[in-house]
Amino acid sequence: MSALRQFSFFLLTVETVVLVFPTCLGVVVLLAAGGLVWNALWASSEIFGALVWLALVFSLVAAWWLLLAYFYKGPQGARRVPIAVWAYAALIAILASVEVAFGGENSPLQGLGVGFLFVPTFLHLVGEVWVWGPNSSTRGNSQG
Repeated sequence: MSALRQFSFFLLTVETVVLVFPTCLGVVVLLAAGGLVWNALWASSEIFGALVWLALVFSLVAAWWLLLAYFYKGPQGARRVPIAVWAYAALIAILASVEVAFGGENSPLQGLGVGFLFVPTFLHLVGEVWVWGPNSSTRGNSQG
């Protein structure tokens, strides 16, 4: 295993640890806003707010599913995550990037902009799992 691969794995670990705090804040905000969002849905058929709330919840689930699969089972474990989860995470990464690049105060993607924090780590994970391949990974060659 090369020093560059070890550094890449270390960097991905640091990126993941850094994302724990924003994730905890996001979960608290989503839980706090959940009642208001669902109440607005039932009271006035405000479906867009509920869809954004669900998109944010599912994006956190997808991000951590991918990261934990990689750290527990290596690149092969992350490759076994359903392709729908990978596609959803990619879609959210694209939407969050578009929101940060072109969004304004009235952007319909405004809630997804915070997901941009996960984009560099997602791209790094894609590289670890799909580009550089599992055979040269620090976690992919374990014998057990």
